Amino acid sequence: MKIMQKAIAVRSQPAVRTALAAFAAVAAATLAGCATDRVQRLGDALHARPVLTVRQGVISVSPEPVTVYLSTAKDPIVWRLPGGFSFPADGITILGQVVDAQGRGVPPNERALKDPGLRVQPEGRTAFACRLNESNRQEFACEPVKGRAAVGVYRYAIRVIDKDGKRIEWDPNIFAMD
Repeated sequence: MKIMQKAIAVRSQPAVRTALAAFAAVAAATLAGCATDRVQRLGDALHARPVLTVRQGVISVSPEPVTVYLSTAKDPIVWRLPGGFSFPADGITILGQVVDAQGRGVPPNERALKDPGLRVQPEGRTAFACRLNESNRQEFACEPVKGRAAVGVYRYAIRVIDKDGKRIEWDPNIFAMD
């Protein structure tokens, strides 16, 4: 009991209280930083390997838009389909870069997804190289082409074949960022 009383007496001293508070703050910040780093890595992984679902003839991509950082991109973006679906040879096609009325690439932001005055410039199709995994038709990969991919927004088409042979299509976006 005397040990507990001494511990409480020591903890009540202002210098010890300050040190304990500082230790607790550093520990909390460190743990929060670790959690934030893990969440960031998970988010980056989702952009590198977006999740595809197909329900009642509708393709969903998560995250949407997919984001690629051109300056640090090492691996391709890889889309994988759930069981019962496959990609045709043109399963993922870059349709072009989103541009304004003057033909300038639009920066990756919310406006690029909602502004009806924007259009897709077909010359942007060569910014990404896309290919089907022939040994696993549930997997398709695209990667930015150095010298062709610029910061901007790229519209792409996803085409899927269901188990009955029906073709399903969706046109989501890729945000290419620096």
